[in-house]
Amino acid sequence: MTEAIFPFRLTALSSWAWHGLAVPSGTATLNDVVTDTAVAFAAAAALGMTPRSPCLPPAPDYRGHLAALPFKSTLFLGRENRLNRPLARRLNLDAECGMPASIHTARSSGNVKDYFHVQEVAAGAVFHGCFLHTDPVGIAREAYGETTDSLVVRLGLGRNGVGLLERCAAPSDICLNLHTARLFDPHVALAAGPYRLHNIQPSQPLKPEDALRITAGWS
Repeated sequence: MTEAIFPFRLTALSSWAWHGLAVPSGTATLNDVVTDTAVAFAAAAALGMTPRSPCLPPAPDYRGHLAALPFKSTLFLGRENRLNRPLARRLNLDAECGMPASIHTARSSGNVKDYFHVQEVAAGAVFHGCFLHTDPVGIAREAYGETTDSLVVRLGLGRNGVGLLERCAAPSDICLNLHTARLFDPHVALAAGPYRLHNIQPSQPLKPEDALRITAGWS
């Protein structure tokens, strides 16, 4: 079964940020994990599998959209990756939201800030994980008829970051995201690893055949 596991290394070619850990006046990106959903959708976009419209669906459907992809993904885990210094960002609420009553109330209560800080993962950060069942690089080879061993993908808030996905040796830990697994099977039997965020809950490291068995029904 392990022939359907495709180990990859994700290298940050530019810095990127996600809203993650709360820090004074803003948020810091988790430097040790990239979610399975982020990697899967980034690879799908690079392969031309997503709609050309820049607009997101009005309501997220992670279960349906992940099920439509030919590949599934583990979490991509990193070690000792550095965060950049906090950067100030401005949210132009008047221009971007039109200031409806709900936004005005949130702004007045202090829950929405005009200025906030983010901490990005530094360029050069490295994460390791696996694609399961289908190799996205193999799809690129078939589609374009060219030899390639990597994909350049967009990641982070506003897809402003750039990463390089390359085939590599198998990582030491193969961890699924329990949040994703429970979208497909609320009663899935997986031991939980260290908690990260409400939508990032790594499993304990799995054997390749177990990861393939659990994700086989995610279609």
